[in-house]
Amino acid sequence: YFILYNIWASDIDYFSVKFGELSSEWLGLMSDSFKKNIYKQYTLEQIRDYIRRRLCNVYPDYFKFRANANVKGIFSKIFTGSVVFNKVYRTCPKGHQSHMIESYDCSFYLGETGELHWITIQNFFNICNNKPVSQECNMCGCSMKEIDMFMYAPNMIAVIVSQIATPADHTLHININDNATQYVLCGIIYYGESYFTA
Repeated sequence: YFILYNIWASDIDYFSVKFGELSSEWLGLMSDSFKKNIYKQYTLEQIRDYIRRRLCNVYPDYFKFRANANVKGIFSKIFTGSVVFNKVYRTCPKGHQSHMIESYDCSFYLGETGELHWITIQNFFNICNNKPVSQECNMCGCSMKEIDMFMYAPNMIAVIVSQIATPADHTLHININDNATQYVLCGIIYYGESYFTA
């Protein structure tokens, strides 16, 4: 919450608009609540607790009262917009496709590198639309690959990196509808020894 506040407070007018443009009820709620902090109506701790309670009420299976929530869970809900952001499907060289998954979530979780062997966040995005998978096509038996197709360029994305020591890229270039979109790093959250630091 505090890193989002710091980002928002760095340019209140600009980020109030940007938080609202994602069409995420949570970022809009945060922006409105942060303004109440500026006017000394609430402390940041009160705002954090209010948003935590709201998340617990709306997503009781994800956020248990008096339990620690993980960063992936928090950001996947906060950065969920009202428009489909990406579609994930599997395809073979002959054009056969498997089921498609649609996601409204504008956050990315990068865990262990697995078979992809990416070493930077930019490297991950360069290969994420052409990932080999250990699955054969049901129609022809050819090896399949997984395609991440981004539908639009949201003004903000969250990238969560876990279990890997990888440097933070200050800019990211992501291909969206064959157009390169540049994102600039606004903040970093580190987790260690059971606490977060911004």
